[in-house]
Amino acid sequence: MANTLRDGFTLVEIIIALVVFTTGALGLAAGSAVVAREIGTNGVRSDAARLARSRQEIVLSACRSAQSGTEARGALTSTWTVSPIEPTTVTLTGTVVYATARGVRTEPYALSLQCP
Repeated sequence: MANTLRDGFTLVEIIIALVVFTTGALGLAAGSAVVAREIGTNGVRSDAARLARSRQEIVLSACRSAQSGTEARGALTSTWTVSPIEPTTVTLTGTVVYATARGVRTEPYALSLQCP
């Protein structure tokens, strides 16, 4: 009997290669969806931080005459309270509320400001 060599792949090898490739492609697609969602959420978190920082600057500029209140900017809602501690110091406490893919988030902040 002659020894014959076969060129090419068997059907089993092709099916296994397709399963491995498909699993990797599905994992990559799922990972990219999570990354895209987190990028969007981080953008909203950045906007919330900017809104809180803006509120801090406004209260610092008005200082002793600053008042508590609420403000809505797009998808963000900010609520703050200004309380005098001493004649030259006020306390600013507040929250920024925004919606994410996983529900509504509330980011609190609090700080004491020295009036100029």
